[in-house]
Amino acid sequence: MLKRPTTRALAESLKTMGLSSERADQIARYSGRSVTILARRIPSGSARNPQWAGEKKLIPAVLVGGWDSRSEHDREAVRLAAGSVYKTYSDYENELLPFLNTQDPPFEKEGDVWKVRAPVDALAHLGPLVGERDILRLREVIQAVFSEIDPALELPEDQRPYAQLSGKRLQHSGWLRTGLATTLVLMAVLHEQLRLTNTNCMLDHFVERLVADLPDLAADYRRIASLHGELTLLMEAAPRPLLTALGRMLEGNGSTIAPIFQDKDPVFSQSPHTGLLWALETLAWDPQYIVDATLTLAKLARVDPGGKLMNRPINSLRDILVAWHPNTNAPLSQRIAALDQIIKLVPEIGWPLVLKLLPGYHEVISPTAEPRYREAGASERADQIARYSGRSVTILARRIPSGSARNPQWAGEKKLIPAVLVGGWDSRSEHDREAVRLAGSALRGELARHRAYSSAQWAMNENQLLPFEALLRRLEPSDAVIQVVWLFNDYHPDIPQNGDEHPKLDLVEQVRTRAIRGLIQVGGMENLLRLAETAALPDHVAVSAASVIDRVDDFSFLVETAMEKAGKLNVFAAVLSARAALKLRVPWESLIRAWATQHRWEPERLVTLVLGWQDERPSWDFVASLGPEVEEIYWRRKSV
Repeated sequence: MLKRPTTRALAESLKTMGLSSERADQIARYSGRSVTILARRIPSGSARNPQWAGEKKLIPAVLVGGWDSRSEHDREAVRLAAGSVYKTYSDYENELLPFLNTQDPPFEKEGDVWKVRAPVDALAHLGPLVGERDILRLREVIQAVFSEIDPALELPEDQRPYAQLSGKRLQHSGWLRTGLATTLVLMAVLHEQLRLTNTNCMLDHFVERLVADLPDLAADYRRIASLHGELTLLMEAAPRPLLTALGRMLEGNGSTIAPIFQDKDPVFSQSPHTGLLWALETLAWDPQYIVDATLTLAKLARVDPGGKLMNRPINSLRDILVAWHPNTNAPLSQRIAALDQIIKLVPEIGWPLVLKLLPGYHEVISPTAEPRYREAGASERADQIARYSGRSVTILARRIPSGSARNPQWAGEKKLIPAVLVGGWDSRSEHDREAVRLAGSALRGELARHRAYSSAQWAMNENQLLPFEALLRRLEPSDAVIQVVWLFNDYHPDIPQNGDEHPKLDLVEQVRTRAIRGLIQVGGMENLLRLAETAALPDHVAVSAASVIDRVDDFSFLVETAMEKAGKLNVFAAVLSARAALKLRVPWESLIRAWATQHRWEPERLVTLVLGWQDERPSWDFVASLGPEVEEIYWRRKSV
């Protein structure tokens, strides 16, 4: 389905046809973005009225919108809409059949399903003929159809996925329900353009009242769940009563609405909450409702127990508000106002949401549900997609709760960098020093990434990187180990290349080796131990260290000291021992044999020192020389 043009886009097109700006804006505004209405409003328009224009008998069918003639309940709904002049459904259907064969027919019929081909165009030709009695009969039909509770919701939760197989389904077809919901939107949004002026009521208020009067709308989640397929259209037609009802159900702990989340089945991942999310996503496009829609989503997120589906309230919030591709026509100021309301009223969701909104790498968003008939501020929308504003990052960062960057729960979260960069920190505080260290490490990685891929379209040039280089110098710790640890936190750290003279892996090892030499010069072997304990990859520290060290005494000091501790340093010792065996085989074997004779360590720890040696006969003979217990543990731990 082609998207309707915005009023602004339609007006611009009309101006290219020679219309004045004032006339183009007026016609675009009053055509409701419909080509059929547009043709009627331009006197020289070439569109001809169809043969069925002015046929009052078509009004009930056009208002119903669609139905399945196999369904007795659908047939009765159509008969009720047609009025008492028709004793049976068949009597009315016989009146409709001839219109299927007219040029540009108002309906299409496939099998037993009737459907209005173009609801806006059909009502554009019949609007002035719709009277009060038509509207009152339609109200009776809508009340009956949308008051029904889905019988599947009466089943135990584990049986609901199989409801269709046991005949537990809504009595009226989806064709009828969608058709009626579409008519409500058209009456609420386009009643003036469709010239629905003879109904003796204000149709937008009529629609709101009709939705508000649905039984238990604010008291029973099953009402919302039963409207699953039509909720997006109904939210577009009458947002206020639905928002009011949802607000009441979300009061307190939200237990009234909480059962709508039902995606717990290990096989069938379906849940009526998805329809509610799509409805609120649709509403959020409108700047007038952005705050109400997002606040409702935040309150839903608070009661969301989680499930198999990715359709979650907090994900909808993120897709709506994300700065680089917002799924709303609301400007930045209104989006920030919406976020502030969430932070203030639902802080337990506000903080994770801010974190989700901060920029990261390789991020994607999902397009959200959009309004079908309301313009929802689209003509006033500024270009919000062309570039991501640094101002947005600052605004978001300032909304991170105080101290969040120091929270151990988020200690490794790179998205918290702005909290440190735009906020102050206390150099006397150990927590703040750690936050600054994390920020500096991440910033250093960013600079390296841009320089390593300097030819990429997204990469900043050296002039653009200068301010960040200056900031890095402010954040740079005086500790030599912390300055180089980033090289050993990633298997493939981003390192700028000067030409193609060195393969990437060789360059990484050269830079790492240079860093090891520098650490030894300023702090001796103790610096290597600190690096191994700090780095994410202590085994890579060992490989680089072994390429620099030549003396058995240095290997001995590092391995002995590391073996006295657990965790990362044991990994460091194991790899360093294997490298020492390659470089200094005979003296290294003698040293380990001496440690074994002195019972310096238990057999398990001795095995750690030989487990990584090359798989060859001399290695196995040496392990055997350390005693039967060491040999047995070695072969038990050895990967075959």
